[in-house]
Amino acid sequence: MTSFQPLHSVTSQSLTRKLQGFHEALLADYPHICRLACAIYDKPTDVLKTFINSTRQGHAIAGYEVKLQDTPSLLHLASHQQSRVIDDISAEIHGGSVHSDWLLEQGYMSSFTVPIIRQDQFLGFVFIDSVEKDSFTPSIQRDLIMRCASICDAIANELAAAHLLVATASAIRSIANLRDFETGMHLTRMAELSKLIARNLPAHFGLTDEDIEHIYLFSPLHDIGKIGIPDAILQ
Repeated sequence: MTSFQPLHSVTSQSLTRKLQGFHEALLADYPHICRLACAIYDKPTDVLKTFINSTRQGHAIAGYEVKLQDTPSLLHLASHQQSRVIDDISAEIHGGSVHSDWLLEQGYMSSFTVPIIRQDQFLGFVFIDSVEKDSFTPSIQRDLIMRCASICDAIANELAAAHLLVATASAIRSIANLRDFETGMHLTRMAELSKLIARNLPAHFGLTDEDIEHIYLFSPLHDIGKIGIPDAILQ
C-alpha cells in the first residue's frame, strides 16, 4: 500500500523550519512574541498570500489570499517601504475582512509589520504578534528589523531561484529553436489549476502553504521533459 509523507517533514531546511528556529531564538529576548508569519506577493496578479508561520498561540491563518490593492493599509506600507506598529489591536483593528476578523479572534494584543524589500522590489511582509500591548518600542523595532533580515533574505533567495529555474527552461527552448509547447496563458492556467488542486487535497497529505507555493511556482516545468522530442513521438 502506498503511503504519503507530509512534504514539510521531508526537508529539515524548509523556510517554515527556519522561521520556527528564528522564533525560538527570539523568545529568549522577547517571550511575549507569540506569532511570526510571512506573506508573499505575486506581482503579476497583485495577490498577497499566506506562506509560512510559527504560531505559539491561537491558530494559524492558512490558504488565504487577497489583492494588495484591496488592503489600503498594507498597500501604503509596500509602496512607501515602511513598517507599522499596532500597539492595541483590540482598539485599532475593526472587523469586516477575513484577516481582521481572524486577528481579533486570536487574542493578540499588539503587532509589528515589516515589508520584505530586496533590490527595491516588494516581495511580501513579515508579521510579528505579541500577547502584550505596547510591545514594540522603537528600540525593539530596530532590533527586530535587523534580525528579520536573515529570514527575508532566505525568502528572497528561494523565490529568485524558482523564477530563475523557470526562466532558464524557457530560454533553453528559445536557444535551441524549439517550438514552445505551452503559451504564456496556458502556463498561467496550469499554475492556478495546480494550486487549486493542491489546496483541495485531503488533509492527510499535510500540504502547507509553503508546499502549495512550491507547486505553484514550479508548475511551468511540468512538461520540461518534452523539450527536444520530435512531435511525431509526442503525438
